[in-house]
Amino acid sequence: KDGLKFIKKKYKGLGGNQPSGAKLYLSRATNKRCVNNNREIIELLKSKGFIILQGDESLESHVGLFRGAKIIIGAHGALFKNIIFCENNPRILEFYAHNRSNQCFLGIAKTAGISEYHFLEETGDKIHNIDINPLKIKQLI
Repeated sequence: KDGLKFIKKKYKGLGGNQPSGAKLYLSRATNKRCVNNNREIIELLKSKGFIILQGDESLESHVGLFRGAKIIIGAHGALFKNIIFCENNPRILEFYAHNRSNQCFLGIAKTAGISEYHFLEETGDKIHNIDINPLKIKQLI
């Protein structure tokens, strides 16, 4: 908890111009552990007002967006580390391949006071790529 307080204080001045109540999709379109139907999921979530993060945005942008986020959706990946900046107890939906379960971000979520963290299993191929079921997302958002 002390480490979290230190980090939040250190980065307090960043990201102040980002919208509060943001709905975020953490995109994974390339390499292994990607979302095969990422384009379809992006189209769906954009139509619902989600901001799509590719991972190449600035740290300032990430801090501000995660700080005020109300829902975060994505396949397991490094962008989830930014939940450390969350302040509004967002709902988190983290998809993962059935053959590669990794709940390493749950500890960060608990420390940050995030109470609604959901792990959602999808069938994965041999390099852990998944297809996210759009109907599942529609039901959960």
